[in-house]
Amino acid sequence: MNTRSRYGVGVFSVLAVLLLLGAMVPETFNATTPDPTQRNTFAVFQDAIAADSPRQRAGHDDTRKIVLGIDGSHFTIDRRRVFLCGISYYGGLGASKEFVVADLDDIQRYGFNWIRVWATWSAFDNDVSAVDNDGRSRQPYFDRLRWLIAECDRRGLVVDVTFTRGESIGSPHLSSDEAHEQAVRTLVAGLTPYRNWYLDLANEHNIRGGGKTPKTVSFETLARLRNAAKAIDPDRLLTASYVGDASKEDLHRYLHEVRVDFVSPHRRRNAHSAAETSAKTREALEFMKQLGRVVPVHCQEPFRRDFNPSWQPQEADFVRDLAGAIEGGAAGWCLHNGDARRASKGRPRRSFDMRRQRLFDQLDDVERQVLEQLPKLLEEHSVRRRDNDAGPLRIHPGNPRYFTHDGRQAVYLTGSHTWHNLQDGGPTDPPVPFDYEGFLDFLAGHHHNFFRLWAWEDDREAAWMRQRYWCRPLVYRRTGPGTAVDGKLKFDLTRYDPEYFQRLRDRVRLAKERGMYVGVMLFQGFSVARKSPRAQGNPWSGHPLHRDNNINGISGDADGDGNGYEVHTLDNPRITAIQEDYVRKVIDTVGSFDNVIYEISNESHGGSTAWQYHMIDVIRNHEKRREKQHPVWMSFQWDGTIGMGTNRSLWQSKAEAVSPQESQKELYRSDPPVADGSKAIILDTDHLWGIGGDADWVWKAFARGMNPIFMDPYQKDSPPDRPAVDPKWDGIRRAMGFTRQIALRVDLAAMTPTDDARQCSTRYCLRNPGREVLVYQPKPRPFTLLLERGRYEAEWLDPGTGRTKDGGVVTSVGEDKSFTAPWPDSPSVLYLKAAD
Repeated sequence: MNTRSRYGVGVFSVLAVLLLLGAMVPETFNATTPDPTQRNTFAVFQDAIAADSPRQRAGHDDTRKIVLGIDGSHFTIDRRRVFLCGISYYGGLGASKEFVVADLDDIQRYGFNWIRVWATWSAFDNDVSAVDNDGRSRQPYFDRLRWLIAECDRRGLVVDVTFTRGESIGSPHLSSDEAHEQAVRTLVAGLTPYRNWYLDLANEHNIRGGGKTPKTVSFETLARLRNAAKAIDPDRLLTASYVGDASKEDLHRYLHEVRVDFVSPHRRRNAHSAAETSAKTREALEFMKQLGRVVPVHCQEPFRRDFNPSWQPQEADFVRDLAGAIEGGAAGWCLHNGDARRASKGRPRRSFDMRRQRLFDQLDDVERQVLEQLPKLLEEHSVRRRDNDAGPLRIHPGNPRYFTHDGRQAVYLTGSHTWHNLQDGGPTDPPVPFDYEGFLDFLAGHHHNFFRLWAWEDDREAAWMRQRYWCRPLVYRRTGPGTAVDGKLKFDLTRYDPEYFQRLRDRVRLAKERGMYVGVMLFQGFSVARKSPRAQGNPWSGHPLHRDNNINGISGDADGDGNGYEVHTLDNPRITAIQEDYVRKVIDTVGSFDNVIYEISNESHGGSTAWQYHMIDVIRNHEKRREKQHPVWMSFQWDGTIGMGTNRSLWQSKAEAVSPQESQKELYRSDPPVADGSKAIILDTDHLWGIGGDADWVWKAFARGMNPIFMDPYQKDSPPDRPAVDPKWDGIRRAMGFTRQIALRVDLAAMTPTDDARQCSTRYCLRNPGREVLVYQPKPRPFTLLLERGRYEAEWLDPGTGRTKDGGVVTSVGEDKSFTAPWPDSPSVLYLKAAD
């Protein structure tokens, strides 16, 4: 094993031993040279294990509780897909039984469902290996391992059992291929009845050099070890962990030569690791697709604290790494911990040595902070995974401010969107490709779950820029004959560009795999006209419906004013028919996905209302013949030249969702009105400011029953003098993520917003009377809340940083209660939940 930290799982010392001996159990049991006292203790300990084993318990049969399996790139427990989230428990076979039981209680309390224990482990003069160096069982540790697996089975936990070759922190292990193969046979045969564990044949088998006894295990040897295990237990899941990110060539060897059941990369451990996890996981899965066999990617041993002398990971690094594993499609992840050899006297040792302290008493403050984050992250993943296959969104029947999949749980939508996330755009031809997967990583890192997939109709998208701005790919193919205004071949409006629709499908699919919803934009108001007297360019010259750009004799500028406003009306039946066919093509391309909402157009002019209503009907009529029906979204109609639309046009439409604009009566920027439930409101900064808003606006919109989204100036290919992701807008990005995390915790479907100061003096409140209350206080001052009779558990949230603080228990007899946030200089959020 590499001298980096390793996992382990622990077990036993029995209370009966203490009572019988009247003294403390020795710290370690030496199975090779025990003194007489240790020999007596060892005998009692073995008896205790036997008495507590499944076979010996009165009235207990050999039926196991759980079965670990694989379904494609996922793990399963009892045939249900699960994400394995575990914790290192390396030297656990040296822990007392009381320590193990207490640790397992905490492991389950924090939402972990697997642990990693070592079958060959010696550290700090303490050899707790379950097999000896010849590969034979070694007592009492082999029985401790069996007990541990049985106890985890009873609790529904998975156990990773790991072998290592060569030198460990202490003595070398399994120094020959023959001994290693015998150890595999010993372990697999002795633990066959239990289906809740898997075997890592050789930890970090590709480590080379160092020490007298090398750790390296060749692919050829791994294949023999695998065959030896499968000959005894064909269904046992096997892996062979490795250091680094495997090349395509090495993945071929793991999949087709060794034939592992899943791959277990131990990624590099530095300050860049967490940011790379999502992309590297997806890369491995893509390589496997190309190689013809896809198995789970298990992030079995990431970075840990006290390992890299030049970098100490913090809470955000662990959280980002777990989120990256989930978003990248990994099947499992571990909160890795271990030795702190660089600390004073080598303490704490965490999972490396658990003779004197159990694991959860050795974790440091940062690791404990990560533990507090885990339940929320895992619940978010569970909801996302469930929603991914739950069917298309529809308006919630009991609370139409939100969407739902199942008629019960409300789906709150929020997130950033940007201009080139479908088509590449820029001043060069071809434009620089947009890093779509990097964009998804960015969204996932902020806990966003929704974005608009922007569509541009023309190849010169930017009316606000004087220079040429190219956009690729477009909907229609350039076939000629003849050249268009830009000197390229003319468009054929009867032939679609397959690149556009393949990209559209791929990007919706990738978003679905990341648990994100997509507003599929169909038309673009900024593609047909200048839109403003101040516009520096006119995109109409690059539009396929411009008379000089197509071979079909179509002209979208009926009045000859140099703009194409008419194409977003019903004036020309030929153009309408072309557009109807295109809408049906989009539905046929992405209509099989559950994560789609169709947005008719981005800011078409005020005269487009009848045309937009017609396109809503086209969607409805076409989807009637399809298995899945999706919601439709109508956005505000903006134009600075021929006139804007009205919010009334949105409310009167058949669209399920709308995005309104600020008006004299509806102050969506500063004091959003309470959503009345007539439509789901996707409140978009794009129609309020363009680029604007802040964290305060997000929380106000959320507390008023809306779904806020942000027009994000996200640019992966920014000029050198400007950051790729402008930190100026980090506050609004974080706030959307914080509100979404809260939305996942509460019963949002049962909550209604109120701006009644008599019920809540802040006027920003979501209530489920007698059950849950969520209050946003924009100002750093006390507030009052009319609270129904009952006892409530209180929790405070700092909406700027996400920090939380326990507020204790609040008792009310049905009265006005006064509350003061624990931080005096910032806004606050109070969450009250009935104490059952």
